[in-house]
Amino acid sequence: MHIPYITLSKLFMVEHSMWIFVFLTKGDDLMFGYIAVLFIGVLLIAYGIFAIRNPTFGWRLSEGWKVKGDSEPSEGYILSMKFGGLIVIVMGSFFLIVSLLKLLL
Repeated sequence: MHIPYITLSKLFMVEHSMWIFVFLTKGDDLMFGYIAVLFIGVLLIAYGIFAIRNPTFGWRLSEGWKVKGDSEPSEGYILSMKFGGLIVIVMGSFFLIVSLLKLLL
């Protein structure tokens, strides 16, 4: 059984997303920032659901061209994509909940 691993690109995505959250929620126009964070949260959740439901979607473009003949993604690749989708859903949920709380309270 393969254990899913977190790649550096996924860790960079988490750090980059948190930077976006901090950048958008500072300054004079907080309402626009929280609405933008809400929208980003919805997009992240949608992408995470898509990644979990279709983990092999981008495999041909990113990895499949490197292999000659007919090949399929490995079980580890599929688990890694599903785990990444779950992480993105958690981040999107955090953005969504925080922005809704700030907008409504």
